[in-house]
Amino acid sequence: MKKLFAFFAAIVLISILLTGCGAPYVPHTTPCWANNETLTYNVRRASDYELNYIGITGVTDETGIFRTPYLQIIPFDAQGTYTTTVTHNSAEGTYTVVSTLNVTEIYTKKQFDVDMDLYTAAIQKAASSEIMSMDGEDIVVDVSIISQCTFKEMGMLPVSSSKTVKSVFIGCGVCTENDIVTTVNYDYSQKKPIVKVNTVADAKSNEKDVKLKNGVKTFDNEQIEFLLRSFNITPLAEAGGTSLNIFDGTGLLDVTTVNAVVPKGYLFDYQLGGVWKNVDSSGNPLYYMEGENYTDVKGNIIETQNRKVSIVGLNGLNLVYYFDSEPSAQKKQVLVRMQQSYLVFDITAESLSLV
Repeated sequence: MKKLFAFFAAIVLISILLTGCGAPYVPHTTPCWANNETLTYNVRRASDYELNYIGITGVTDETGIFRTPYLQIIPFDAQGTYTTTVTHNSAEGTYTVVSTLNVTEIYTKKQFDVDMDLYTAAIQKAASSEIMSMDGEDIVVDVSIISQCTFKEMGMLPVSSSKTVKSVFIGCGVCTENDIVTTVNYDYSQKKPIVKVNTVADAKSNEKDVKLKNGVKTFDNEQIEFLLRSFNITPLAEAGGTSLNIFDGTGLLDVTTVNAVVPKGYLFDYQLGGVWKNVDSSGNPLYYMEGENYTDVKGNIIETQNRKVSIVGLNGLNLVYYFDSEPSAQKKQVLVRMQQSYLVFDITAESLSLV
């Protein structure tokens, strides 16, 4: 696991190399999950070190607040659950993945000391919001994101997707509540495939058609976890990674090319559930500990499990995935950990025991 910290920085260099290749590696997809499978993850706010690792630069000041030059204020704390369920439709030759994220985010008054007007605006928003509330001087936000994607069993081309987002953006002098429902349908009947997108935001509906490049595979944002899971990691690592065309109906309504990057030393021992505090001189993560016990950032003892994992990073999306690579579990290649921006997802012990 040498120089793991350097992995995320290396994504930029590898991305340049991938972009310059005349014939980039195209991985074969093989569904390696059960026809009916449900996995559950514990979700928490990333430690300050984990934030820096994924590219969110900032420093923790003397008051214990993580200060970042980014426009968005990162929650002081976040706790929740994430569940994915995949089902198989043999008649249609498709899989459908349903993912549900429920997270409670906490923003403290201290985080607004450089913009108390924004704190006042957030309090006023909480007074009339269904997902915001006050706990003393803390602002509480109950985030929920429900997504669904149906894709072909062979080749994994998407058929349709949908996403319902209820969240809050706090930063840049504004506190904005997001209530968005997006539906995406893929039409392959024309010479150039078409994506039909319907978005309902603030009770206003908007429809748009987006043409895809003919002969170029485009995948849906809501199937990324299972797309990466379907790849054979070993040849992917030997190639340094691959380029993927991703369409996100809730984003800029255009296809984005991202690079899935795998370091050559992709396989390593990892402490599932552990919280990163730093790295040692060899680049191995150091966890929050009290004696021989692993803890969270608050010093509470937590359960962890040593596991061999493989790491895959997505350039440009602030996403890093960790797949189970124990010899007895390599064929299933279950996602056991994920970091998405300031949130970390760790598979529960119960879910890991079922696969």
